[in-house]
Amino acid sequence: MLLYLQRVYWWFHNHSRSSSGGTDARNTLKLSTKLCVLQPFQAYSKLYYDTKLKDIVDTRFSEYTETVPIHEQMTRFVSGAALTKRLYKAETEEVKKKVEVFRAKLASSGTIKLEEEEGEDSAMDIAALDKRNRQMQA
Repeated sequence: MLLYLQRVYWWFHNHSRSSSGGTDARNTLKLSTKLCVLQPFQAYSKLYYDTKLKDIVDTRFSEYTETVPIHEQMTRFVSGAALTKRLYKAETEEVKKKVEVFRAKLASSGTIKLEEEEGEDSAMDIAALDKRNRQMQA
């Protein structure tokens, strides 16, 4: 029993202090993150999935699953992403411009959408989100 308590004591002693190398590599939680700019096909999907893409992706994936053996099939997500890329490349320049405007707007807004509510924009400022996360830690 004494040996077990000594091991526990030394484990906590070695794992509860900060590192001596100048930077502590053991960040427990990284709550603030950089916002990534969406790829063009991702923004295209975000804008047009419900109106244009959903029916096409569903029908093509069902056709795909009927023709390809199960052990060789891609997941629906991978298949949908590949199809969305092809559909985006075939789109008109007008749609591509709308997608680029949408990407620029998302990149410059500095907001994170936690959840979408009908008729109300529930975007939170990154500083407010960081403040809220730190309050939850305390």
